[in-house]
Amino acid sequence: MNAETDTKTQRFVLLTASATYALITLDTNVVAVALPSIAREFHAGFADVEWVVSAYMVAFAASLLPMGAFADRIGRKRMLIAGLAAFMLVSLGCGLAPSAFALNIARAAKGIGAAILLTSALAIIANTFHEGAARALAWAVWGHVHGRCQRPSRCSPSSSASSKSARIR
Repeated sequence: MNAETDTKTQRFVLLTASATYALITLDTNVVAVALPSIAREFHAGFADVEWVVSAYMVAFAASLLPMGAFADRIGRKRMLIAGLAAFMLVSLGCGLAPSAFALNIARAAKGIGAAILLTSALAIIANTFHEGAARALAWAVWGHVHGRCQRPSRCSPSSSASSKSARIR
């Protein structure tokens, strides 16, 4: 593999890993914003609606270490693809959930999918970028994506330009 191909591969890896992280962050933020609508749609009480967020977070946190170990044993790329497939399928299940209880179960499954995505993406970045400057830049990009996606309105590349122009005025 020549240096140009290696650099393109590294960029693709970083873009893919960062995009999976953006997906996880955006999902969490969008659900938090949608909680009042979810409560109305399912005629759900506070406890049911709270579990929409909590089921995801509890499953996500509980699955981080085991999913990281699976990624080490099974393979990072294979687990990333499996995590993305699981996350997408369970997202469909969340959208089609007929009740608050079904949504909570689907959100817990989605938390496991997110743990698969996060641990695999982190391992892929750590394994792809070995040397000082490239590794530091990769983690900086990863951190930038996380910071940008904490507020959904700032996650798109075009929002960066519009927010800069708004500050200039």
